[in-house]
Formats: sequence, structure tokens, C-alpha cells
Amino acid sequence: MDMKQRQDLTKGAIIKVFLLFALPLLFGSLFQQLYSTVDLLYVGNFLGKTSAAAVGASSIVVTCLIGLFTGISIGTGVVTAQFWGARQMERVKRCICNSLLFGLLGGILLMVIGELLARWVLVVLNTPETILEEALVYIRIYILSILPMILYNMSAGILRAMGDSRSPFLVLAVF
Repeated sequence: MDMKQRQDLTKGAIIKVFLLFALPLLFGSLFQQLYSTVDLLYVGNFLGKTSAAAVGASSIVVTCLIGLFTGISIGTGVVTAQFWGARQMERVKRCICNSLLFGLLGGILLMVIGELLARWVLVVLNTPETILEEALVYIRIYILSILPMILYNMSAGILRAMGDSRSPFLVLAVF
């Protein structure tokens, strides 16, 4: 990967560099929040209040899953940024490969465990019986989509560590 393809965050006017890096992060966060809001609005308006409650009951599990791999992707970004800044390209490549492999294997493992334990987790969270089955359907669908989400977060963390916050935002905006 060519260093010239990424923005050098240590050169130029601080405000301009900061804004060019931070604005895509801000808009990306807004997009991610909109996904959850649209889920809830769509379900509430088209499937009813019980279904909306089921989505809401599942939200703590979803938030924990997102938080877990967002945290891991931030750690990946820190290590990648150190190697990137030191211009140790071989170590950057190894870090990227290891991170994505970890994300792939972790995502598959999380999918399997999540599918097996989804009902138990919802029961432990005191999900009301009246919405348990719908919450289970929602959380299982969500868990099936966890692998692409993990790989996106890992890739986005790596790209941001190399000074590119725009590409992860564009991927979010398109999908």
C-alpha cells in the first residue's frame, strides 16, 4: 500500500486536517445510528408495537456485540497506526492480515455461539414472554449478519489508522 494514497495527519493546517478526518467519522456514526432507528421505525410502523418491543429488547445484545468488535477494531487501529507511522510496511501488512483473520474466525465463532445462546441470553435479560419469540427471530437474523459487520469494523479501523476516514464512510453510505 502506497503511503501517498493516505492522508498524512501530521502535516498541514491542523483545523483542515482534523475536519477532513473527523467529518467522515461523524457522518459514519450518524449513519450507524440511523440503521437502528430505521429498523425500529420500520418494524413499529409495519409490523406493530409488539415487534418494535422485540427489536428494543434485543438492542442491548446488539449494542454489546457491536461494542465488542468496535473495541477490538480500535485496538487494531492503534497497532496498525504505530507501524504505519514508523513506515514498517511489512509489519503493517502482517497486522492487517492477522486482524482480518481474527475478525473472520471471531465472527464465525460469534455467529455459532450467538445462534446457540440467543434464547438463553434473552431469557437472562428478562425479555417478556409476549415478545420473546419475535426478539429471538430478530437477534438471530442480526447474528447471521455479524460477520460482515465485524469485517467492516476491522477494515474501517485499519483504514482510519492509516489516515483514511473517507473510504469507511463511503462504504457505510452505500450499504
